[in-house]
Amino acid sequence: MIEAAANGAEPQGELRAHLNVCLDCRAAFEQEQSLFASIDTGLHVTANPEVPPSLLPCVRARLDDAAAPRSGWVTNWFALAGAAVMIVAFFAAHAVWRTSVIHKPVATARKTSVLPQLTPSPENRNPAVVRPVEKNPRSQRQFAISKNPRAHEKLVSGETMPEVLVPRDQEVLLAEYAEQWSLRKRPLLLAQEFDATVLSPLQVAPIQIDELGVKLLAEEKLQ
Repeated sequence: MIEAAANGAEPQGELRAHLNVCLDCRAAFEQEQSLFASIDTGLHVTANPEVPPSLLPCVRARLDDAAAPRSGWVTNWFALAGAAVMIVAFFAAHAVWRTSVIHKPVATARKTSVLPQLTPSPENRNPAVVRPVEKNPRSQRQFAISKNPRAHEKLVSGETMPEVLVPRDQEVLLAEYAEQWSLRKRPLLLAQEFDATVLSPLQVAPIQIDELGVKLLAEEKLQ
């Protein structure tokens, strides 16, 4: 009977027949049902209280306050990430620019190390091949070496004497200069052995001083 009252169901079978005959048991069953019903109502009210109207605005305000710092933190994170990317890009560009600047002077130095080829002036575009003059090949060789430094290196290394390219107007002057140099050529003066016994001893002549004419002051006054 207590289980039936707690479940809130109508009694069935023998319990229903007994309650229909016994009034005391029926009254006790109704009291048990009312007791369990009051207990269920109290628990329902306690578990499900009524929400006050002011609760929703307060909850909404709290949610907005909690969401605002989160959005600000996300914004700051994106700003910091963008700044970091810009710094990395700046340093990468600086490194690339510095590398290119370092390589450019090296290339320039290599270009300047190559000796430029001498080009004749417009007035002397008709060069002539001048061979060394047979009269004085030594002077011609020196002239060729002074005109062309590379020829000196070749001569030192044992190669044949190179030809010198000069304009036509300088060819005649070069030939005249070589001829004059050959005319001035003289045999070298060499020291010869001498006999020390042939030399006479050195003699110093005595110093001769003329007499000075001295006149007295009295004679000068008389004159």
